[in-house]
Amino acid sequence: MSLDGFLGSGSGTGHDAYEALIDLFISFVPAPGQEVFCDRSLSAALRERITALKQYFVLISSGTDVAATSAKEILKHLNEEAE
Repeated sequence: MSLDGFLGSGSGTGHDAYEALIDLFISFVPAPGQEVFCDRSLSAALRERITALKQYFVLISSGTDVAATSAKEILKHLNEEAE
């Protein structure tokens, strides 16, 4: 299944994936000694990769199902970060 199919599925698993992405974006702190990934800040790399998914969240958020609600929630956090 493609990423947009998975995140847009509205399934419990898709909703759980959104919740995990939101947690990673908002409050993730790497364990001591694990702060660097491929010579980069792990937190910054995660935030960058999640932000790169924004186009999928915008498309999915136009619906009225659970996936759309979750996509709107993560977009809210992405937009707050951009301000």
